[in-house]
Amino acid sequence: MSTYFLAYETVADRETGYPVLSARSTVTGKVFAVAGGETFEEAKAQLKQMVMGSIGSMVTCKENPLSILSADEFSEHMVAFNSQELFPLFLMFQRYLLGLTQAEVAERMGISQPAYAKYEDHDANPTMAAVGDRENPGAKRCHPLMGGSPSSDPELGPWAECSSL
Repeated sequence: MSTYFLAYETVADRETGYPVLSARSTVTGKVFAVAGGETFEEAKAQLKQMVMGSIGSMVTCKENPLSILSADEFSEHMVAFNSQELFPLFLMFQRYLLGLTQAEVAERMGISQPAYAKYEDHDANPTMAAVGDRENPGAKRCHPLMGGSPSSDPELGPWAECSSL
């Protein structure tokens, strides 16, 4: 399972002294999200939630979310995102790139649109096996998740594995 990271800086709020975290893009260095909380753990959890929402917005604009994340070694001042957390966004990104609706992808997979929509719901957090061949062995699947062919587009990086829906 791959893990991606986003670096952040910590400062104390001048009025409350509570921690405030600001995440920076690994590519541009620009501040990407800011979150705070009464505790460091609360601020970090809020930052992670904000970043996931922002990544979802990037996906709908067909922007590669990995452009702000890094696959480097984890350090103390980084928020980690594992591939299972990113999986729904991965599917959505590929679908938007291909210009397909959820209904069109669901039809290709041999499932209903509501069933497919659950795969893209970050709260549902489907496992790789749930989308794999166990559900419908005859359906064309996304490689390696659904048995299709990997994309040859190097710009997509790890997100290219599902371009043959």
